[in-house]
Amino acid sequence: MNAIESNSTLTAVSANMPQLWTVKEAAAYLRKSESWVWQAVRTPEDQSGSIPHAKLGKSPRFIPEEMQAWAASGFVSAADFKDVIKQHQGIIRR
Repeated sequence: MNAIESNSTLTAVSANMPQLWTVKEAAAYLRKSESWVWQAVRTPEDQSGSIPHAKLGKSPRFIPEEMQAWAASGFVSAADFKDVIKQHQGIIRR
């Protein structure tokens, strides 16, 4: 694979990946302060006040669609939100 083919493959892969928000972008969307978002990130996910996020290295990142769904769910704990998402996607089998 030459450099041009490698670059096109990378571009195709990154086009399929969701955009991730930073703390600043998540705070702006939620109309909260960045310190509020940081506190929510530090809150254990099974407690009220936690926020769904992923870590990219040491930095938390947020998937915009998940943030919108989390807000629509009434800002439940991150653990409860994961359960809602799993049920919605049909991952939990009964």
